[in-house]
Amino acid sequence: MKTYLENFESYGICVGGNTNEPSKEDRILVIDDLFEYVRTNYNRYKTSLFGDTKPPYPEIVLKGMPADEASCFKLYGVFDGHCGSIASSFVKQRFPFELCATADFKAGNYKEALIKTFTNLHKELLSCSKYSPELFDCLFCAGTTASVALVTPTFTYFAFLGDSPIITWRNKAAGPEFPFSEHCIDNFKLHNKIIESNIFFSVYLEDENEPYQILAAGDKTRVDILERMKKDYEKPHALPYNKCQYPMDALIEKEDLRVKSKIYPDDIRVGFSKLNVLGSIGDSIYDPKIFNALIDEIEHYRKERVKIYDALMKALVSKKNVPEAITDPRKFKFEFEKPNMTVEELKTISPLTYTYDSIRAFIVKQERWQKLLKKHIRLPESFDTSSLLCSALMNFRPQHKLKASGLKRQPDVVAVLNCDLKLFVLASDGVIKFYNTFKNKYNDIIIKNHDNLKNMARILMEYMSFLGDDRSVVCCHY
Repeated sequence: MKTYLENFESYGICVGGNTNEPSKEDRILVIDDLFEYVRTNYNRYKTSLFGDTKPPYPEIVLKGMPADEASCFKLYGVFDGHCGSIASSFVKQRFPFELCATADFKAGNYKEALIKTFTNLHKELLSCSKYSPELFDCLFCAGTTASVALVTPTFTYFAFLGDSPIITWRNKAAGPEFPFSEHCIDNFKLHNKIIESNIFFSVYLEDENEPYQILAAGDKTRVDILERMKKDYEKPHALPYNKCQYPMDALIEKEDLRVKSKIYPDDIRVGFSKLNVLGSIGDSIYDPKIFNALIDEIEHYRKERVKIYDALMKALVSKKNVPEAITDPRKFKFEFEKPNMTVEELKTISPLTYTYDSIRAFIVKQERWQKLLKKHIRLPESFDTSSLLCSALMNFRPQHKLKASGLKRQPDVVAVLNCDLKLFVLASDGVIKFYNTFKNKYNDIIIKNHDNLKNMARILMEYMSFLGDDRSVVCCHY
């Protein structure tokens, strides 16, 4: 059987911002014989690293396939982690086993097998006992982009999620190309999904050279922001700084408060993230189960606050004894639940306004926090750590709940005949960034070094090294 893989070669490297330091969050997969790798390492799989369960039994690999066909399966991947390394490290470890264990892989439906693997990996990651916020300045669990190439005897399948480029060069093409669109805010095809999910935006603004952010959560506001970003690339007109409810924050929902002028894509972020990535494995805060549970606790706090306030006011006005439920020493105490509180003092306090410290103290004592939210969210003692999170706690209501995942979880998949391919490159955006802008330069490097993969990788990694980001690249030719 002719596979066009007799002369196949691969080379991969993953380093930190400086060549001599290890990568902090990037991870790569370079597996030249997938079946042999899974056979050798399945029994060695360590669930203790992340607290996951052992992957399903990969029957097709462990029970045999003709040797000449089995040796043609290869797997390569680049996983660019953010907000920690658990997500990228977990995906690197589990991907080969999860893929080979799917029913679609056994049936030869490799496109469906890749899609199912991405879905399964996301679910498994969220259930890992050691999946929690990692870094001192990150309040939410990590995520990772995933760019994967599965080489089979006849086709090579490319699966793309996030913004880590996959560059392919076909035999009859003049040069390399990027066959996907990055999953970012200026990918207009994703805009309907973003709006329908109900995820909020954080938009960077300036007022008299003073930078701050607003949270845009209303449908009309978000649509308007995206439409203005499409039409022109002009800086937005900021709200007056003194109108912001909290430092560097304001919640924009009403039509008369919409941002009126033009907006750059880089000014917009989805959710709490500092990244402009709309596709990932992980980032659990943007799953409805987690995000909506947080909003439920915010609403729970508001209702309890009003209920206790009203009960206390009625008791004081009627000069009756304060209800036992209010005086119970085991329950959470609002700031107005004080001994000897008078009606006059209570009237100076609004049950509808509250501080970050108060709502935080309430949420962390709730059962839902202990059983679910605590694993995915870190609530800092001071709101200065995240003014965006503070603004969300103060402003979000049930209408802000997610209707679907706020991020794209399913990869785009393309299949190309092996006989049509000259080479491909997988890279993190610390290596290939702004491909469309610098396409000629990247293609020149790839074309001139297509017979020397190590040299190609070295030059590609040097080109954007000034970014200081982790750098990962996998180069393969047929």
